[in-house]
Amino acid sequence: MSASFVEAAPEAGPSGAVFGVLGLMLAEVHRARSILRRPWRAAGTLLLVLLLFVLIGLFPWVDNFAHLAGFLVIYYFTTTN
Repeated sequence: MSASFVEAAPEAGPSGAVFGVLGLMLAEVHRARSILRRPWRAAGTLLLVLLLFVLIGLFPWVDNFAHLAGFLVIYYFTTTN
């Protein structure tokens, strides 16, 4: 995904997959909120981890486009039936 926007420095790595797993876990917390004891705490913890990873993504040579794409695509596919 980043090669479309930043042609001079293509990146490769598992960061999109890591954010995809975060998107999956957040969607599952949303889906199972009726059986969780504290769904807001679980969602808040995942959002805090997501925020931490986004802040780390502000360092140079970190591909935030892959992060965003991994999170949004997996969250979308998990929430649509």
